[in-house]
Amino acid sequence: MHKDDKQQNRPLLNKAKAFLALKAWIKTAETATDHMLKCICSDHGAEWSSLAAEEWKQEAGFKWQKTTPYVSVQNRRAECTIRSLQEKMCAMLVQRSVPKELWPYAIMAAGHTLNLTPSANVNRIPYEDFYCKSAHGLAKQLCVFGCLAWVHLPKKDHEGKHGTRAFPGIMVGYDNEHKGWRFYTPGHAPSIQWSNSAMFHEAKGWHD
Repeated sequence: MHKDDKQQNRPLLNKAKAFLALKAWIKTAETATDHMLKCICSDHGAEWSSLAAEEWKQEAGFKWQKTTPYVSVQNRRAECTIRSLQEKMCAMLVQRSVPKELWPYAIMAAGHTLNLTPSANVNRIPYEDFYCKSAHGLAKQLCVFGCLAWVHLPKKDHEGKHGTRAFPGIMVGYDNEHKGWRFYTPGHAPSIQWSNSAMFHEAKGWHD
């Protein structure tokens, strides 16, 4: 999903969940930007042709433009975005030998990074164009995907003066809800968690 060069990706278990995910994101985007949805451009997938999708379109009053079946060139912009995300995701997984099963986190991190990177076409930052506010704070959070990190324990979890203060993990994304990072911590339950306090070693991965 994108407006101008801003894109939003969300890995789903199956296409049946795509419609509800789209509705939820549109609602979030409308609230964040104070603008109402005017038009959706999509392929002609079955998930966009359901009765529920048609009722939503009629109720909300926006236009839904769909490509001719089997003519992917009409959806070229989305296809290019998907290809760019997939290529970046693969590079991020390989760079620090991140387990392949963490690909959903890699593709979300790839999208987050692209949204904070000046576009090649107009040299503007997609996040700033979309939300009309600075991306400086979010850009300062960026670090190498899959890099080794020591995640700091909250003070309440410290085990005395000489107890554990941090545990190792790798950075696998950004958690906007908590204003922190996501970490994969195979030796510490739960294996995926968030924190806003960590020491990063961006030149190293889990196996270095």
